[in-house]
Amino acid sequence: VSADDRQSHRYGARSKFYQLMIASAVFGFSLGVVGVLQNILASVGTNARRRQRILSGLHSVYGVSSLLAPLSVAWIAHLGGDWRSVFIAISIVPFLLFLAAFSNRREEPLSKLKFDPSEKSKSGLQGGEWAQYYMGFALGLYVLAEMMMATRLALYVRRVDGMDLTESSYYLTSFFVCLLAGRLLFALLPFRWPLRSMLSVSLVATALCITLGIIASPVFFALSGFFMGPFYPLAVAYLYKHFSDRIDAAISTCMAIQAFLTVLMHAGVGYLTDVYGISQALWVGPAALLLALLVLNSFERVFKKRV
Repeated sequence: VSADDRQSHRYGARSKFYQLMIASAVFGFSLGVVGVLQNILASVGTNARRRQRILSGLHSVYGVSSLLAPLSVAWIAHLGGDWRSVFIAISIVPFLLFLAAFSNRREEPLSKLKFDPSEKSKSGLQGGEWAQYYMGFALGLYVLAEMMMATRLALYVRRVDGMDLTESSYYLTSFFVCLLAGRLLFALLPFRWPLRSMLSVSLVATALCITLGIIASPVFFALSGFFMGPFYPLAVAYLYKHFSDRIDAAISTCMAIQAFLTVLMHAGVGYLTDVYGISQALWVGPAALLLALLVLNSFERVFKKRV
C-alpha cells in the first residue's frame, strides 16, 4: 500500500468522524428542542384536571421507546442489517412526522395560546429566573438518578453479582418495564393528592429502593423504576402550577440544567466507578434524590412572595 493510499484512507476516516460528530450535534440540539416543546404543548393544551394524566401519558412513551429500541435493533440485525441500517430505518419515523406537521394549517404560535386565567400565577412567587433555576436543580437531580440507573444498572449486576450480558439485560428491561408501569398508572388513574406530596413520596421511595438494591438485592433496582415513573410528569405539572404564564421559559431552563447535570453524572459516576468501584458510585443516586427532596420542599418557602 502506497503512502498516498494510506493518507487517503486516514483522510476518509477522519472526514466520516467529523460528519458523525456534526450529525450527532444536530441530532442532540433537535432532540432538546422537541423535548421542551412537547412538555410545553402537553401543559398548555389541556386543563388542570387532565394535565397530570396527559403528561404521564406523554412520558409513558419514553418507557415504551426504551423497550422497543433494543427489539428493533435485534429485529433489523436478524434480517441481516448493521447499525447503519438501524439508523436509516429509525430516521423514517421523524421524517414522516415532519411531513405530517405541515398537514395541520390551523396551528397557532405558542405566544397566541390562551392560558386559563384561573391558573395564572396563584402561587405568588418572587425571585424571577432564580426560582426557575431552583426548580430546575431539583428536576435535574432526579434526572441524574434516573440516567444513572438506566446506564449503570447492567454494569453493576455484571461486576458485583457476576451476571452475564443476557441476565443483566433482564434487569435493565425490568427497570424500564417498571418505569413504564409507574407512568401508565398515573396516566390511567386520576390521583387527586397534592402534587408536592406525590413528588416527595416518589423521591423517598426511589432513594429507598436504590439503597436496598445496593445493600440487599438488585431486584430493588428494577422496582425503583416504578417509583421513578410518575415523578417527571408530576414535576412538569408542578412547574405549570407556579409558572403558568412563563411555562415555556421555565421548562427550557429546567431541561438545560438537567442536561448539564446529566453530563456531570456521566463524568462523576464514571470517575467514582474507576476509583472506588461501582457499588460505591451508585450511592450518588440516593444522595441526589434526597437533595432533590430538600430543594423541592423548600422551594415555596424560599420563593414565596412576602407581602
